[in-house]
Amino acid sequence: MTIFHLDTLSRRLVAAILSGAMISIAAGLHPWWPVAWIATTPLLAAAFIASPLEAVGLAVLTGVVGCLSTTAYYLEVAGPMVALLAPVGRAVELVVAVTLARRAVVQWRHWLSIFAYQR
Repeated sequence: MTIFHLDTLSRRLVAAILSGAMISIAAGLHPWWPVAWIATTPLLAAAFIASPLEAVGLAVLTGVVGCLSTTAYYLEVAGPMVALLAPVGRAVELVVAVTLARRAVVQWRHWLSIFAYQR
């Protein structure tokens, strides 16, 4: 069995982009909601290993990638301000959730702490 280690920055970036792509699929204009159940798993796995500042950057990257599928729609329907604010809002939401979950997992070091992530 191959185990995917998140020991390098490039692998953690791939995990963040993968989470963003799954969020985009789960929350796009034609959503496929089952993927929402696992969408943030790669991001959280990477954030638990990364430094606090890197975890924030990974969450921002995930949020921006997660909004790519709806940006053109927001730009056409609501204008450039909403098209800019939607990814910012998603990124802020993920930064807060990932930071709190990371803090709980790193501080408590108990397997139940993984359930601290609530969105």
